[in-house]
Amino acid sequence: MTDVTELAKYIFSSDNDKLSAVENYLKTEKDKSKLWNLIDIEALVVNCLNMSEGLPHWLIVDCLDKIEDLPKFENYPLLKKFISKRIKAYKDVEDLKYRISPDFYTERLWICDFDCVDFIFIYDVAKDDPTFKYFNLSPSSDEELLKSFEYTPNAYAIHLRCPDGKSKLIGFICVNAYKDFWSFDYYIMPEYRRKGFAKEACKCIIENIKNKKIKSVEWTKYNDVYRRVSIGNKPIIDRPLKENVASCKLLESLGLVKIGYESVEWTKYEDFYRRVSIGNKPIINDCFKEGDEDKFVLYKYIEN
Repeated sequence: MTDVTELAKYIFSSDNDKLSAVENYLKTEKDKSKLWNLIDIEALVVNCLNMSEGLPHWLIVDCLDKIEDLPKFENYPLLKKFISKRIKAYKDVEDLKYRISPDFYTERLWICDFDCVDFIFIYDVAKDDPTFKYFNLSPSSDEELLKSFEYTPNAYAIHLRCPDGKSKLIGFICVNAYKDFWSFDYYIMPEYRRKGFAKEACKCIIENIKNKKIKSVEWTKYNDVYRRVSIGNKPIIDRPLKENVASCKLLESLGLVKIGYESVEWTKYEDFYRRVSIGNKPIINDCFKEGDEDKFVLYKYIEN
């Protein structure tokens, strides 16, 4: 009989013989826990949809419905049901490890989910702000990037709390959940800078994610129930441009320590290039244009 490790890889294939082998395994095997635990959701998305590795969590979640609807699973009902159940487990359990509170309060700020009204105000300012280039390092336009925050988990508007009980939008902060680490990016409107708001918002976010436990899923033998298992914390990593001196100083004041300049290899992907780690450095996988080598500083949060 084919090794279960190989069967897990067969799920990525479009070969009918390999998919049939998985279907037969599910038909005859009573304890499916080993195959269940070998299915890596990110690998499922990357291989079945031909995407690059190192995807941010929100994009993985966004692609999961496409996996369930793939025509290649139509002739294999047990496999399709198995994949659907594994995806549901991911959404119900593992998905929670990437999500933090819908809103936060600090002494002066209210940090809450980003919405369409926030997009209009932020874009009106950002489109004329030359320093927004430090935030938008992606191939997307500023408008496309900001618009995506309306449905991106952990994208927050930063509001200044006023004495009359109202609030003013002054910027936003995004928490990026990757498989092995957290990172965050922020933007404060020019008229509200140099007042400590960025530091106050970033400090709040760090306090809320630094001790957040990663949860994984295990299949139990009791009625196909799955349960959460704590497997530790994720580090906080950030990587501003070297020329963004203000952000570098801010990160250092928050307890993040410079761990070096990022080494870069370039892999062409749809006319852009993605950064990948070299050696034991963490994977920080975004799309950038060729020529951006050694422009970034890597910082890691070190708790005192």
